[in-house]
Amino acid sequence: MRNDSARHATAVRSASGFSFRTRIRPVPCGRCLLALLAAASCAPAARAALPDEIQVYTDDIRQPGEAGLELHVNTTPSGRSAPDYRGEITPWHGLRVTPEFSYGLTDDLEPGLYLPVVRDASGTTYFAGPRLRLKWLLVRQEDGGEGWFLGLNNELSRVAERFEQGCSLWELRPIIGGRSGAWLVSFNPVVDWALAGPAPPCLWWLRPAFPDAPAA
Repeated sequence: MRNDSARHATAVRSASGFSFRTRIRPVPCGRCLLALLAAASCAPAARAALPDEIQVYTDDIRQPGEAGLELHVNTTPSGRSAPDYRGEITPWHGLRVTPEFSYGLTDDLEPGLYLPVVRDASGTTYFAGPRLRLKWLLVRQEDGGEGWFLGLNNELSRVAERFEQGCSLWELRPIIGGRSGAWLVSFNPVVDWALAGPAPPCLWWLRPAFPDAPAA
């Protein structure tokens, strides 16, 4: 099993709902890649969401039979402290640690499992609930070559209501981007459906993300 400990993501969510993200990871040629992400909602959030993993999806994928483990760690030094609904644990002063297990099923399919653990402002630790995903790359270049890539990430989650009001969710995240010289550009819009919980079934909203990444 390969431990991609050099790949990490951090995030700070402000009270206004904007998040600013920085991610550093190695690229196949051995150079470092600095990814600067900025994501903002087009409208106020329809529900509270657990910010356990903040990730940009590109044309990276495990080889068939290859297993991997990544660790997502982020915290909220300040931000929203008032609950949006009764019983919610807010992100304020929280720490979230999420191991992500993945496996190369075929050349273009990669299932994964997130197991988020949350430590709240009082010091209490919770298991937030599992998230299952399946990454599918329809178009990609061989060995990180230049050109366009296209794919889709499907995710099913069952998160405790204390963290997400729509506790059962289905997420679709298109993966649209390309590589050219020292640049990697990836566009990951997100659409969520609430399958169960207090939120109405099949309620959906759009959370756009526009990441671009120059290679150092």
